[in-house]
Amino acid sequence: MMKNMTKNQKLALKITILVILVFIIIFFLFLFIKNPSVIKGEFIPPKMDDNYIIGKPVGVSKECIYQEAKVNDEYIVYLCASPLFENNKLNLYFTSSKNNKGLIKIKILDLNNKIIGESGLIEPDSYLKDIYISKKLINNERITVRIMHYEKKTYYSLGELKLDLLVREM
Repeated sequence: MMKNMTKNQKLALKITILVILVFIIIFFLFLFIKNPSVIKGEFIPPKMDDNYIIGKPVGVSKECIYQEAKVNDEYIVYLCASPLFENNKLNLYFTSSKNNKGLIKIKILDLNNKIIGESGLIEPDSYLKDIYISKKLINNERITVRIMHYEKKTYYSLGELKLDLLVREM
């Protein structure tokens, strides 16, 4: 192929290849500068949630069906089995027992297993009233919640709990 090309065509091909290589190098430099741990393969721990409240929730409505979900004595959570959806928030009253050994977080999935809401980590003996949801939910819609439990210092998994809930709409 190169034999049939003129000098100008060969030069244009070399310049094109050089420009592509420069863009690739710039892309990886940008990626490294923005987040060097991606290149190094370092573990990035989950972030703490800024909105958690110390203690147990008070004034939870009976309609929410606030329930305990116990895996073992060191992994107990409480949440609404029938949470209320309003203003793009799900009122879960997601609570970490004071007996929990580690930190917990929750992911909310729709019927297609797409994550539509997620918390950061919360400490034992604390709760989150609301979780922001990225799509509108309707009355009696089924969602799945995945609750992850992490060791405090290493963030090793201490287990995961999966539950199906029915949403209430205002």
